[in-house]
Amino acid sequence: MDRDQLATMVLGTHGYLDPEYMQTSKLNEKSDVYSFGVVLAELLTRRKALSFDRPENERCLAMHFLTKLKEQRVLEIVDEKIRTHGVFEQLMEVAILARKCLELKGEDRPDMKEVAMELQGIRRKEVRSWSLNVELFEEEMQHLDLLSKTPEHSGAYHQKFTLDSSESHSSSMQLLPSGHGR
Repeated sequence: MDRDQLATMVLGTHGYLDPEYMQTSKLNEKSDVYSFGVVLAELLTRRKALSFDRPENERCLAMHFLTKLKEQRVLEIVDEKIRTHGVFEQLMEVAILARKCLELKGEDRPDMKEVAMELQGIRRKEVRSWSLNVELFEEEMQHLDLLSKTPEHSGAYHQKFTLDSSESHSSSMQLLPSGHGR
C-alpha cells in the first residue's frame, strides 16, 4: 500500500459504516448521513448500534429498526421513557427521518443540510406545541387568580417558569390546604 492509499483509508465502527462504502470502498457526501441515521435510531431506542447480546435478527440496530418501521411496529423498540413522555407525531417524524438516512443507496438519502432542516422543523413543531400548552396553563392560572380574590381562597402561591432564555412568565396558583372539606 502506498502513502496515498493509506491516507484515504477509512476506519470506522461497525454498525455505523455506510453499507454502500463497505461494498465499494468509496465514500460519498451521504456516507455520514447513514451514520447519523444510526445515531437517530440509537437515540430513539437507547440501544447500541451493534449488540451481540441480542438475538441475531436484532444485533444490527439499523436493520432491526428498519424492519420494525416497515412492519409498523417501531414503537416496540422505542425506549419506554421516550414512548410515554414523547409526542407521538414527532417521534414518528424522527423515526421516518432515521429511515431516510438509513437508505442503502446513498443517492436515496437526504443530504445533511436536508436532515438538519427536517430536524429544525420537528423542533419548531415541538416548541409551538409546548407554547400552546403554556397558553392553556396560563388561562387556567388566570381562572385560579379570579378564585384567589375570594375570602376563602387566601394565600396564593406564585410560580415562575421559563419558556426559553429570552422570555419568562409569572403566574399565581392557589394551593388549598387539605382537610378543609374541599
